[in-house]
Parts: sequence; C-alpha cells; structure tokens
Amino acid sequence: KTWIGIVLLVALVAMVARTFVGARATRIAGVQELLGPTSPVKIAPTVILGLVVGVVVGMTSVGSGSLVVTCLLLLYPLLRPSVLVGTDLTQAVPMLIAGAIAHAGLGTVDWIILASLLIGQIPGVWIGSRMSSRYDGHALKWLLMVLLLAISMRLLGAPSLLAGGVA
Repeated sequence: KTWIGIVLLVALVAMVARTFVGARATRIAGVQELLGPTSPVKIAPTVILGLVVGVVVGMTSVGSGSLVVTCLLLLYPLLRPSVLVGTDLTQAVPMLIAGAIAHAGLGTVDWIILASLLIGQIPGVWIGSRMSSRYDGHALKWLLMVLLLAISMRLLGAPSLLAGGVA
C-alpha cells in the first residue's frame, strides 16, 4: 500500500507541476485548442504506461482510473478531458476483463458484492460520461489532483478523517 501511495503522490506532484507549466506556456504562446481523438500518439511511452498499469491493477486493483488518466493527462496535455476519460474507460474494459477472469479462476471474487456494486455503478457511469462530454473539462484536472491527494494520503497512513476532509 505504501508504494502505491507514493506513486499516486508522485503522479499528483507531476500533475500539479504540469498544470502550472502548461498554464504559463499557454499565456506565452496564446490559447491552444484542446485536441480530440485525432491527436498524435506517443506509442512507446503509452505502451510502457499500459504495462506498468496492467501489473499494478492486476496486483492491487488500484490505478485503473487514477493512474491512467493522470499519466495520459501528462503524456497528452492538449487532449480534451472527455477524450482522456473515454479512452481510459474503453481501455479499462479488456484490462479489467482479463483481471476478472484471472481472479474468478482463482476463486477470489465475492459475487454478491460484485452484483451490488454493478447495480450502482452502471447508472453512475452512464450519468458521469454524459456529464463529462458536456463541458470543457478544465476542472477535471483539479478534481483528479484532489482525489489523488486524498487517496495517496490514506494509502500512506493518514487518518481517514483527514483524507476524507481533503476529498
């Protein structure tokens, strides 16, 4: 848990730094338009990101959203947040199916908890995806930073009340 908290905290620091550097660059170079799904792809760093996140998610189930979106935001700072979120959710499906099959084969799934989670998550994801596609998403960076801070604080041993207060 500690090393995951440290990874999340490092990702948070990198994201904050990138946000401030990006804001400065935008002021200097003028306003740049956010790109859609046709932006240039950095294949090698994206493949490495996929490998690292796959191992972390397979071992801990932490990182599917928080690590991938944060790293994609750092790799592709001009990509629209709705495209980042859509890409992350779509890549998560095969990754999580592979992990789910592995864990089901090992007998490490509680099916009642799974069904209960899905009853709430399926409509929640639909509502959230509709919301994310209707705004420019500048607030998403700040929301992710706050959530990463709260999660990393908790994983590093901070009291739940403090991490919850940050969130």
